Amino acid sequence: MLCVAGLKLLLTALVPASYDMRDMAAAIVYQQTNLGPWLTLEAYFFELWRLANQGNPNLGWWATPPTSMTMNIGFLLVLFRLPTFLADVATTVLIYLAVSRFAAVREARLATILWFLNPYATLAIELVGVPDIVPALLTLVAAVSVQFRKSILAALSLAAAIAIKLYAILLVPPLLLYSNEVGERARSRIMITAIAIAGLIGYWSWLFPDGNYSIKAFTDYSAVTQPMPALFQWAPTTYINAAIVALFAVYFGIWELAKGCSITDTMLPVLLAYLTFSNPYPQFFLWVLPLLTLDAVRTKNRIPLLVIFCVLILTAWFMTSGGFLTPSGYSLLSIRLEGSKLPWYSQSIQSFLKSNLAILVTPLVFSTLRGVTLIYTFEIARGWFTPIRSAK
Repeated sequence: MLCVAGLKLLLTALVPASYDMRDMAAAIVYQQTNLGPWLTLEAYFFELWRLANQGNPNLGWWATPPTSMTMNIGFLLVLFRLPTFLADVATTVLIYLAVSRFAAVREARLATILWFLNPYATLAIELVGVPDIVPALLTLVAAVSVQFRKSILAALSLAAAIAIKLYAILLVPPLLLYSNEVGERARSRIMITAIAIAGLIGYWSWLFPDGNYSIKAFTDYSAVTQPMPALFQWAPTTYINAAIVALFAVYFGIWELAKGCSITDTMLPVLLAYLTFSNPYPQFFLWVLPLLTLDAVRTKNRIPLLVIFCVLILTAWFMTSGGFLTPSGYSLLSIRLEGSKLPWYSQSIQSFLKSNLAILVTPLVFSTLRGVTLIYTFEIARGWFTPIRSAK
């Protein structure tokens, strides 16, 4: 795993900057206040780079192709991606420790392989640099903590996740229901609720000081935060209605049926139902991946579903992102996709993405992804009737 970690860290310096990194850098340079917790952290790394190089970089650094990459730009890319890389490593360690508490070392190693060698996770975390791995890690900490009766740590972790990404607030009800199921006192549940509300206030405190700027600054997809009213990604009313109905159905099912189930069986259906009906961008599926990894190892028979799930996400992302295109004209796989005299394989990729076949295949891929996500949700819900109590 150390070799894999070293390779991932090397990739952060060699792969061109993503559009997410461009947006984050632009926000740091042009917006001096109310950056939020994530960009405030990234701003410190940017300042470290600036001091080391005695000045500001050319604002076009994010468009530098791999063939023109200098050590200075490589160092800046590493700094921008370092927080997500560290969160990835922390998630790997936590998954190993969590699985080793209810299974053999062999299963714990399998879980770390499923997470740390997952191509989708590597693309999202190390190459794109999406900040969603941090709230995903925090919700994993909350899940593991409440499973082992660490209510304060669970509440603080979930509140921190909410303060960074609003979606984590959807996990407050299942966390409370699970706490009640395992016999936590009412005082603990009240404390979890109060601390979660504090996290929501923290989210509001950095989102709203500039009026609606933070909400509208990045249209429908934001690398910085999930806009407050766009819990469903500015989706049409149909998506909003379907997602709300699905969430209430899952909450009711957990309340009535999920007796004696594991924490993953309690929390996962909520996120999966949300992702099924809310029409999110492929980046946001990272929210559910750590919990899915725990669940797949715990049940074993759902590992194929996890693999299919990740393959579909990667395919959907490839189709909607122009082949993982970056501002440099190269893909995140360092394949040149723009410019003159493209190699044959680049021309083939571009021809496919612009073809009628791609127009036909893209919605089919997304529909299949939603179908698999829904199947995964029902597969977990089926366990509410015959829960795996040994994993509790």
